[in-house]
Amino acid sequence: MTTRTIVFTLICAAIGMQAQLCSYVVPKATAPIVIDGKLDETDWKKAPLIDDFQPWGNGSKAELTPTRVWIAQEKDALCIAAECMEEFPNALLAKATHDGPTWNDDHLEFFFDPAGERKGFVQIVVNCKGTVSDLSVVKKDGRGISDFGWESEAEVKTTIGQDRWNMEMRIPFANLPQSTPGMDWTFHVARGRYTMVTQNMTSLKSPIKGFHEVEAFDFLCGIKGEPTGILTVTQDFGTTNEGKNIASITLKNTSDTPKTITVTMEITGDDGQPKPFAVTAPLPPTVTKTIHVPWVCSRAAEGKSMTMKVEMDGKRIQAFSALVNKVHPFIGPLATNVLFFDDRTPAVVDFNVNAILDSPMTVFWELWPHDGAVVPLISGQTAVQAREMRIRIYTTFLSPGLYTLRRYLFDDATGKRIVVNDAEVVLIHSPWN
Repeated sequence: MTTRTIVFTLICAAIGMQAQLCSYVVPKATAPIVIDGKLDETDWKKAPLIDDFQPWGNGSKAELTPTRVWIAQEKDALCIAAECMEEFPNALLAKATHDGPTWNDDHLEFFFDPAGERKGFVQIVVNCKGTVSDLSVVKKDGRGISDFGWESEAEVKTTIGQDRWNMEMRIPFANLPQSTPGMDWTFHVARGRYTMVTQNMTSLKSPIKGFHEVEAFDFLCGIKGEPTGILTVTQDFGTTNEGKNIASITLKNTSDTPKTITVTMEITGDDGQPKPFAVTAPLPPTVTKTIHVPWVCSRAAEGKSMTMKVEMDGKRIQAFSALVNKVHPFIGPLATNVLFFDDRTPAVVDFNVNAILDSPMTVFWELWPHDGAVVPLISGQTAVQAREMRIRIYTTFLSPGLYTLRRYLFDDATGKRIVVNDAEVVLIHSPWN
């Protein structure tokens, strides 16, 4: 097969895939929508946008239970209503908590790719009791990498009737990934019923092998939102070190009028409450600018979500969130707790200092025995000049055994101790000399 034939075949395959996909045009809301799960608004009295659900996986049409979905766009949010017919409403399953396995309950799943680039998407799963699990997924090396730190801040209500359960949801555009004006979104919708012994999944009729197969998502057309003239070029939370960190975001003002932007980092503090750190900056017309936001991270933030919000004229126009998987302590753990020494060479200790060097810092260290001594056996100090630190301990007069290495991190400008850390170390005669 020639190269030209291969290229032509790939093009035909792509066209074939496009031909199988469906497009759904989202209308604007014609009246106020109250999120109460009752589906009594004017926009939900019209014909549903989606009612062509088909069995997925091993399901059969005989098991098909009607599902109807309406979508309408407000000025700054996407509103969704759903009606899930149910033969056994008393057997509906809903056990999950927020960001838990709601997909194991009776649920609806929504997948949105606002950029339309099929490189990633956000997923919002709502069970029949209104519990939400939301996550972002980025496609890399053919698989999806999930991040449950993303928060949609969706407003959701559900109701359960005699033969159905209903859902209403409002998703702020600001919390969704940024879309290019005029570009169609891609999306998918699925429903899971677990009221029977076996799983019953239905989804849109377009062929899709797995719900993370963004290449097979359908088109969601006509969503415009309210133009802000502000485009996010890059965004970075920075490192999650204990103490000071620097977040950054690069914004472009695509309009011909000056803007004033406030960027706020919100992170959980020691008291368990969200703590904001904000920077306000001007953004001249047609200018691209990077805004840096200093913020402080405590150990209490570990496992919690952090959020960066972009506001203009007191209104949020974009938001990003992620999970704080790990907070790196001021003084990192030792590279190894087993230290070799001999008469000619010192014991070498390597570790990291996870702190932003706004002012000179010094690590003071002491080696303590385990016999209740009131003074250390040996001590020293090393200036912090880089993240990677090395201490050399000359221990020719010491015996092999167990000791405590105590490290102090001091801010030279203030003379204040930032943190103290103890680590157990074992001294061993070097086997190489």
